[in-house]
Formats: sequence, C-alpha cells, structure tokens
Amino acid sequence: MAAIMQCRKIHRIFSPLINYSGPSNQPMTATNYCTATEPVVETTTPKFDISVDQLGTIYSVGYSDLKKYSLHNHLPTTLKKKVEAVGKVSWLLRDPSWYVLYHLKNKSGKRFLFYGPDDCGKSVCLLQIIHYCLANDWIVLHVPSVFKWTHSSRELKPLLQTDGLYDLPDDTVDWLSQFKEMNHQHISELKLSQDYTWNNKETVKAGESLLDIIKLGIAKPKVSHNVFHTIFNEISVLNKQSVLLAVDDINGCYCPTSFKQVEPEHLCIVKTLREFLQPNKFKGVVVGSVSRRLLKNMRTKGTRYTGMVSGRKGRYLLESFDPVKVMPFSAGEFNTYINNLNKENWMNKELNKLMEDELWTLSGGVPGELEKICRYI
Repeated sequence: MAAIMQCRKIHRIFSPLINYSGPSNQPMTATNYCTATEPVVETTTPKFDISVDQLGTIYSVGYSDLKKYSLHNHLPTTLKKKVEAVGKVSWLLRDPSWYVLYHLKNKSGKRFLFYGPDDCGKSVCLLQIIHYCLANDWIVLHVPSVFKWTHSSRELKPLLQTDGLYDLPDDTVDWLSQFKEMNHQHISELKLSQDYTWNNKETVKAGESLLDIIKLGIAKPKVSHNVFHTIFNEISVLNKQSVLLAVDDINGCYCPTSFKQVEPEHLCIVKTLREFLQPNKFKGVVVGSVSRRLLKNMRTKGTRYTGMVSGRKGRYLLESFDPVKVMPFSAGEFNTYINNLNKENWMNKELNKLMEDELWTLSGGVPGELEKICRYI
C-alpha cells in the first residue's frame, strides 16, 4: 500500500512535465495565452517590446546594448565570438520564449521552468527573457550556471564560524561584480532595510547603501557569501521594482557536486539560492532552465524527467514551476534560421535545397548540433 501511495505521489509531481507538450503549434494570438480565469492586466508601454507578430522571426540586439546590460559576458562562448565578429546577436523568437514573455508582459505568472533535451536552446530562451527585463528597467539576479558552482575548479574554503558549510569566494566575488555591472542604474538608489550581523567583526546597519555593501563583498572575499545572502534578502522583498531571478542549470542545486563529501546545500551560495527559490520566498519572477548533463551520476528510472531534480525538496521545487518545453526546431524555424545564416554570410557558400535537407537530417533540428555542423561549411 505504501508503495502504491508513493507511486501516486511521484506521478502527481511529475505529470505536468510528462504531459506538457509545450506551447501550442496553432497560430498565436494574444488570446491563445489568456484564460477566462486570468484577466489581462493593463500595463504601461515597455521601452523594449516584443509582439506576437515577431513569433517565428529573427530579431537582433546590438553589441553595444549587450555591453550596456553586461549581457555580453553571459553569452555562451561560441555565441559571444559570433556577436563580437558581427556586432550584434540575432535571436529567433520561438514559442517557449514568447510564452514566458507574454505572461511577464501581462503579469499573469511568476515561476517558469524551461526543460527539454540539451542543445535545444533553453539557455538562449533564458537570455531572451533576461534581455527583455533589463531593457525594461527590471533588476535581474542572473546565475549563468549552477553547474559551474557545484563543479568549480576554484578554491573551496570551509567556514570557520559554521561547521559543515563551505565557501567559494572567487566564484561569489565574480557574481557580485557581474550583478553590480548588470544593475548599476538601480542598486545605487537602494538602502538596506535592516541590520545584518555577519560575524563578530562585520556588522552593517539599516540605511546603508546596497552598492557600498556589494563593493565591500568584492574587496573582502571572506564576507562575499554574506553579501550574496544580503542581496537576495533585500531584493526579494522589493515591492515597487520589478525583479527577475534567472537561473541556468537550476537542477544543479539538488544534484551531486564534484567535491568529495560536499553536498550542494553545503555550499554557501547554493544554500542561499535554494532558500530563495522556494515558493513565496521570492516576490519577483523566477525563470530557470534544467540541464541533463547533471544527471550522469543519478538514477533516472521511471519517467525521463524524474531525475532532473533530486530529493523530496527538489521535487517540491519543481512542482511549483510552470513547465515550458523547449524542443528541436520545427521545419519553419529551421528554414528561418538557415535563411538568416545565408543572409549574414556565415557560411562560405549559400546552401541549396539538397544541402539544407542533409543539414536537417544530420542535426535532427537540434540548434546546438546545427550550429556545430555549420561551422565546417
């Protein structure tokens, strides 16, 4: 009987992922994403807008804009080189991105999770959401990869004041620097809402500038993890400012680390991230993406996605998100992508119909595989 109840519980938790087939393939209009129980909220005109008419088309963001928001440092290596070469990034607006953007524009959802096979564009979808929010004056807490934290090759230090916890000072300082650059226009105006006592020597008072606290964390790596937690604690309760928490490799918070006898919750920054990923803990919007590369040491019996998040707390976290499936290109998206490559002269020769068919067959429509093959054409 206990086994039957456990099976029912697991099915209830993961059935949204198993049954969800992604946004509909039918022609998209604003009404496709509205329901009778979710009235559209009137919003002001955004500075940077994306409409349903752009669905399935390429839109470009200049390199100067990416640098303005410090997004150029968050791009995948291959994409960053391409952007530096042509001075812009060209993104295809796909169903998953539009699904999330629609809900953000109409304030009809707060927690979204991109999932699906690797190399299908989950990280790019996340970057599109981040760019939209930054361009419209949101504060963005961006974690480019939890995997890089849990599998870091940099120094791991045990915390003297807390047994069983470990610090990644270099990774934390890097994140603080990136956060400061990405949100510099907002954080200079923010003040601490309460006092914080980090240790016997370090205490900060309510009313101090958040920017000064960040600079302190960058200058003193020993307290960087305290500053990291303080930032999340302060930003998470803002009411008048729109806030986005964007986390790539979000399931890394619950998957094994590369450190011996160190679980993810033993890493200070991961512990803080797990705390603020809990439902009702973070007032802003949370968008994450999962990666299957974290699953090689995990049991994945049962459904395909059972192992994406490990443990009871991880499954509870997953259940609180609206799952958005990212799959390989459709035929139409593939043609749009190839036409854009030809237009921007990314290949030595223009592809004919036979070559395009071969590319489709070899790549299976997977964006990551398609890009790798196109490098040699």
